[in-house]
Amino acid sequence: MRSSEAGLSPIVGAVLVIGIFTGLAVTVYSSYSRAASKGEEGETLTSLLQSFLQAKEGMERMENGKTFVLPFKLNVGGKAGGTLWVRPEAGKYGRMGFTPRGLEIGNLTLVLEGGQLIGQIGGRAETLSPPTLLRISEVKEENMVRWLRVEVHHLILENMEFQLASTSPLSLRFTRTSDRYTVIPENGRPNAEKVVVNLENWVSPQTKEAWKRALSFLVSLYPPYYGISLHPENLILTVLGFDNTPGFKDILYYERYTGIRVEVV
Repeated sequence: MRSSEAGLSPIVGAVLVIGIFTGLAVTVYSSYSRAASKGEEGETLTSLLQSFLQAKEGMERMENGKTFVLPFKLNVGGKAGGTLWVRPEAGKYGRMGFTPRGLEIGNLTLVLEGGQLIGQIGGRAETLSPPTLLRISEVKEENMVRWLRVEVHHLILENMEFQLASTSPLSLRFTRTSDRYTVIPENGRPNAEKVVVNLENWVSPQTKEAWKRALSFLVSLYPPYYGISLHPENLILTVLGFDNTPGFKDILYYERYTGIRVEVV
């Protein structure tokens, strides 16, 4: 493999993984291809994308009180390639991101919010990796599908705001500070006729369109008989379940809130 191809291949691989989810892949691929022509810049951007994806997956799986550490490569050619930042916001999920400076990638900002990795380009925000907010599965009783299991998992940044640029690689420590269920079935029986989740006040105005497109796509993947819908303007997600008879509960509903602290090691 020629050197130029070798520098591009890990980038192409990473983008192909996320590219099936949104149309932003073409723009991301183009930007990364330009960056890859500079070698070290391409490696830095690929490393950052992988670190953000690992942070997303790690925060969802981490047990209460546990921690994990991830490296973030910010330097390109002996200088800081941009700014890594964390911005908790009252009443919202909070955001963590990387904003480049003077790179071929241009104005692509990576943002991790509520378990979703988002790319912001020129005022447009698109999903790079699907949100971990919602999981829906069928539940059997006596070998027959009877109910739906609906899990809503909110990931919330709880630490103080910070931002930094570095000429050397650095590491961030992620700690699960709290973990609680506000809704959970009792005795393994359905506890809801329907589930309504209003996300309008949870997400940032800059990322609202990305959330709308991502959730609309996820809703389209489930069978129509699950009764799932999304109100696109105010991000109200509704799950009606199999049976809409008033007073009949056929949903096992779990709603969970997890607090995460992010700090420099």
